[in-house]
Amino acid sequence: MAEQSNPNNNYAQGHSNYTVATHLTRTAESDAAFLLPHIKKTDHILDVIGHMMPPDVARRALAEMRRVLKPGGLLATRDGADQHFYPRSSDLDRLWVGNSARVLRKRVPDDVDSPGTSMPALLHSVGFDVGGGKVRTGAGTVVFSGLETRKWLAWRAAAAEARRRLPPELAGCRHHPDEIQETLVAVQKWAETEDAWFAALQCETLAWK
Repeated sequence: MAEQSNPNNNYAQGHSNYTVATHLTRTAESDAAFLLPHIKKTDHILDVIGHMMPPDVARRALAEMRRVLKPGGLLATRDGADQHFYPRSSDLDRLWVGNSARVLRKRVPDDVDSPGTSMPALLHSVGFDVGGGKVRTGAGTVVFSGLETRKWLAWRAAAAEARRRLPPELAGCRHHPDEIQETLVAVQKWAETEDAWFAALQCETLAWK
């Protein structure tokens, strides 16, 4: 698979082989299980991605989505809310998670909540009937555990750095170049640590018009 690069592309994680490889591990069952029971054969589905847009832009987008929904139509969202590496002593919450956030939240003020934490409030603000039970909020997780899975995550970071196709967790280190090597060493040590694991939390919502 060829590396892809587009200067006009504003998807912060890029479309390198390593990002695409991560995306290829995703399935409807793993990433949209909360939605599957509600899909009918007659439904017309539109899949949309928005990257850390400011709240006013997100609000306008959600308002437009609600406008074009048919009565009884369903809007489903899934957004990252938080992530952690264990054991905490790996310092990857600072090196990996913190630097990822620096890239993914570029131009977003620090006091603005991420879509993953503010989505229920955003849906309410554009007219979805939260009090009437037409919005359901839940949570999903992504977990990396086990030696092979941890090694894959460490390989992804190291291979991307070698090709200078930095994923967010390394791109966020650009102002502190020493942190790139520090992150690579830390994630390799984490991968080799027995019982180490990583967890990411997603906010999952279902909103009916």
